[in-house]
Amino acid sequence: MPRVYFSHSLSKERRHIIGLLHEKAWFERQHFSVYLPKNTSVKLSGKTELREKMARVQARWKVIERDFFNTISTFSHTKIVSSYVCHVSRYGPEGRYGAPNIVFLRLRSRLDEKKSIECVGHELLHLILHQFCQAKRLGYREREGLVDSIILESGLAHLFPGYQRQSVGKITKRIVREVIEPVA
Repeated sequence: MPRVYFSHSLSKERRHIIGLLHEKAWFERQHFSVYLPKNTSVKLSGKTELREKMARVQARWKVIERDFFNTISTFSHTKIVSSYVCHVSRYGPEGRYGAPNIVFLRLRSRLDEKKSIECVGHELLHLILHQFCQAKRLGYREREGLVDSIILESGLAHLFPGYQRQSVGKITKRIVREVIEPVA
């Protein structure tokens, strides 16, 4: 059974911040909601508070993890690896991913923590469908629409009852059906 391991370290945090600052122009062009520090010399304090939030999110994720991966395994065109790492940060968008197995989760506010499980599931779907999306040459809006639709139209909907479709997503029903139809 695949597992998600939650982590936070100062060295990963610094690399994450550097990456975010390099992508600042993209975030601005896309009108993408992101929390960025002013520079890379930001003082990384509050580690205890972040670890407490991370422990709560991890406990909530463990409750649904088996059902999540069992549901995903019935989909077509998925590439599931044995483990995923969820790097927790105070910076960045709500979530993002890095192939082949890294998820980034922002835990800055109460709202971030409230939406964290949906965010982890959303970003994992991006990773699991990454090769399929590349083969189909799906752009940013199509990838977001695909992931949103899969969550809302499959057996994942009961795991994420508060999930809301993103406004940027472009939906292609044929591609959604191609993924969520059971593996033959």
